[in-house]
Amino acid sequence: MNRPSYKFAVIDESQKNEEKGKISWTHKCGTQLIGQTAHLTVRDGLFPLSGSGEVESITVPYCPNCEDVPRTHGVIYPDGRVEHPSFVLDTGTDQSVPS
Repeated sequence: MNRPSYKFAVIDESQKNEEKGKISWTHKCGTQLIGQTAHLTVRDGLFPLSGSGEVESITVPYCPNCEDVPRTHGVIYPDGRVEHPSFVLDTGTDQSVPS
């Protein structure tokens, strides 16, 4: 199964800052983005909703001033679809996430 890359809308609304080798993002409201870990269950089994038990963990960036804390769980399906409200699949834009 191909692993997806992710695109976060909040990153598109933010400015990337690099200082002393560290990357941070400042949202359009002036607040620094922070990250929430989300665990995505890989549903790669032969039957609906089944899988190997594998879980992919990613950091979901968000603005603590403008957004609610993102959900901590989601699903990756065999066709590459991801079920999580905070992001969509992307073709590979560099969106390094704060941790």
